[in-house]
Amino acid sequence: MELVEFSEQHAQGYRRFLEQIAGNGAVTSDLPFSYYLPSPDISVKRHLVLEEGSDGATVVGAVDIKLQNYSVAGETTRIAVVKYPVSLGIVDPKYATVGVFIFTKLAQAYPLNFLLGMGRPEVSRIAQLVAAMGWTLNPIPYFLLPVRLGPLVQEAVSGRALLASLARIVGALRLFDAGDALLRLAFSRRRRSGDGIRVESVAEFDESLDGFWRDYSQEVGFSLVRDRNQMNSIFPSHIPEFEKLALFRGDRLVGFAVLLVPDPEGPGRFSAMKIATLVEANFLDRYLEDGVAALTRYLVQRDLNAVIANTPHRKTILSLRNCGFIERLTSFYLATSRELQGFLDGHDVQLDDAIVTRGDGDGPIGLGVDL
Repeated sequence: MELVEFSEQHAQGYRRFLEQIAGNGAVTSDLPFSYYLPSPDISVKRHLVLEEGSDGATVVGAVDIKLQNYSVAGETTRIAVVKYPVSLGIVDPKYATVGVFIFTKLAQAYPLNFLLGMGRPEVSRIAQLVAAMGWTLNPIPYFLLPVRLGPLVQEAVSGRALLASLARIVGALRLFDAGDALLRLAFSRRRRSGDGIRVESVAEFDESLDGFWRDYSQEVGFSLVRDRNQMNSIFPSHIPEFEKLALFRGDRLVGFAVLLVPDPEGPGRFSAMKIATLVEANFLDRYLEDGVAALTRYLVQRDLNAVIANTPHRKTILSLRNCGFIERLTSFYLATSRELQGFLDGHDVQLDDAIVTRGDGDGPIGLGVDL
């Protein structure tokens, strides 16, 4: 077997491969990260595992690699993000070792690499595979900000006929309004109100984000380079569901956020719920508490039922909790290769000082946006 970069000569064989694994729980992407705007800082490559036989080469595995600029202890380095590793091993035990082959070859070609996975690691085949190969797995905490109680309660009991009927009656009588009013009162009485922080919705991030990043990169241990080039590329304006927010103290940019607001009638996994994802929320240390408070105030004024977020960053977690975000059981995990984990350890970088978000993975996929 050999791992090769995809080219058009492999197109037919790759289509046959997809047909063979279809319906077996494999996650693939015909056009990985195709919604990104072109950027010299981002390179996306598809690799195939080929097995030579009497009838020529057969595609028996595939994996996508996204190369981007990351900051480790303030220094920029190229790191590979692994996406959609899959093999014929899910349908034919003969190819059970293809997954090991993929990650072994990736370690040779891209020593500094990681993947972001969904689902519980103890039941994920990919998580179990990389753990057995010495990768380090860490959960990425998950948070929920309840904004309107009625829809959340109705969704929670939708599978129980009696409770669902009762919830509809309570909603029709507007009895949930009192709970919503209490939530808003709690938001307004937070220790830090966010006064003095201005929230602006912007079409694109400008050069002020580059200045922000120069300061922010010195405050966090590990992060995607979050300058205007990479942020405008992975959160392009042609996807209207992305709302880019700039937060200012006076004329200074002190933080930014990206909100993903899917169409509740679209292909999202939250049915008709108006649940937005806080994909990015980054603030300079000095303005973190006020910034999160101002951002939360902005969110609760939106026509949303709830907002969800993932972050391992300890300081951000504390500010989210102070503003009403509730930690829930997470199904989002970070898996770092031996080489990358060693590199992070060598720079004394801990997970709770890292910025890892949905934006580091595949962005809107699975969050209700039809690409």
